[in-house]
Amino acid sequence: MGFVGVPCRSYYIPEIIVRFIHNVSKESLQNYLDSKFKPISNNIDWCNPENQILDYVIEVLNGLKQEEFTSIYNDVERISEMTDELGQSALLSLMGNIEHYLSLKNGYDRALWVFLNNYELFCQAEAIRYTDYYRLGDMCDGFIVPKSLGANIDLQQLYAFKEAIRDQFKYIGGIKVELFKYNRSKCSNCASRYIQIIIYFEGLANNHLAFEDNKLVRKLIRSTKKRALTYDSDSGYIEVVAEGKAYRENLVKIFLVTLLGVKVGYERISLKRYDITKLMYPYDFPTDLEDGIESVKVTMLGLKTYDNCNKITIEVAPEVDKNIYDKLKEWFDSNDPLTQGFLLDKVRLLIKFFSNKENPNGVVLPLQIISPNRCNLGSKTRKEQLIGEKYLARWGLLEKL
Repeated sequence: MGFVGVPCRSYYIPEIIVRFIHNVSKESLQNYLDSKFKPISNNIDWCNPENQILDYVIEVLNGLKQEEFTSIYNDVERISEMTDELGQSALLSLMGNIEHYLSLKNGYDRALWVFLNNYELFCQAEAIRYTDYYRLGDMCDGFIVPKSLGANIDLQQLYAFKEAIRDQFKYIGGIKVELFKYNRSKCSNCASRYIQIIIYFEGLANNHLAFEDNKLVRKLIRSTKKRALTYDSDSGYIEVVAEGKAYRENLVKIFLVTLLGVKVGYERISLKRYDITKLMYPYDFPTDLEDGIESVKVTMLGLKTYDNCNKITIEVAPEVDKNIYDKLKEWFDSNDPLTQGFLLDKVRLLIKFFSNKENPNGVVLPLQIISPNRCNLGSKTRKEQLIGEKYLARWGLLEKL
């Protein structure tokens, strides 16, 4: 626990707690303390100005017992983790009535509100965020399997799934499987139906040093490990987050047989992630002379809100002299949508090649990217694919996982 932040009488308050306290509203902070630490809340005059209350709370934390302080730290760490884009998207995908949720001040208020009012849903959102976070690394594999299955998974199937995992991977300790379903978008006409599975199991025992009656002793501790599987029933797309390719493949086989009730094959797919956030701003697109590229232009930007329900698309004609960013400033002035809190969802690039004997008018390669893992390169010729992958990687827009 790295205590870096506001200096107090006996130790430093962790920066994550200071940031949490200064980001949540006074009302949300009061609700949290009322729920978890009523005596502290009762000693605060909540009618005082917000800045006085927040500074007082930071001071009070210094007087807490270690167990109480650790409890607050753990809560704050979990809530803060859900304030980023992945966490907010996960929470929103599970919300029923989102009117009050969206009216809250910021991501801290929203995450805290769910934590206090629907703890089970908060835990499910943590599971979604866990999968979304690790799907961008080397712990994840993607598979294509039959779609439109898994609508009526029962407890007997879930038990069979758990026991098959125990047998396959030789787990001898505790094991728990959690399954829930959710829609990835709040829009009825664009929602994808997901099955999310989280597997918890006991790892091998490790020897750790610990204090007991002020004496240093060794204790055997079995840590809990986690694996995740997500199934999009509309597309048949599965993502598995776990260590080891063989493990991920075997988990898909068990999922197919025990929960989907099929014994057909599956196809492993190469995962690619497209990060287009840098194209919120003008970019130079460096190229090699030998590839004969005359110019690269952004001709379309697709923006969306956090809930994925409201979108705006801006396009400019390829022959326009000004770039799309200058045109947006010209059209919207201070109301430029790129500065209004939208997320960049998709882009279109036009890669124009110099003319030659074979192509006297030159060739144009249009590339459309939809975040996070869709691109129209697959429909191009092999030569165009090689050029496209080379430069998307160089420009920092493509990462092979």
